[in-house]
Amino acid sequence: MEGLFSPAMEAQLMALFESKIDEALKMRTSSDPWENLATREEICEKFHIKSKKTIQNWEKEGLKRYVSPYIDSRIILYDKKEVAKFLGYNKF
Repeated sequence: MEGLFSPAMEAQLMALFESKIDEALKMRTSSDPWENLATREEICEKFHIKSKKTIQNWEKEGLKRYVSPYIDSRIILYDKKEVAKFLGYNKF
């Protein structure tokens, strides 16, 4: 019985299939999407800040919170890049 596709078509399909598998594996092994976010506690610990009030003051001065796509998220998170930018680290 002959093949369903020509050898050229089989090669094209196999290459497409392999590229899709590689793409799926890269997505699966990609970095954690939460690794760029930090809580107030983590920021305080990182910068040796004793009071969370300091972070609240930073917000009043322009530091932006991470806005969760989920409704009623009670955990306050910050994008680490936004914190770095706020603190003047331009090459972050």
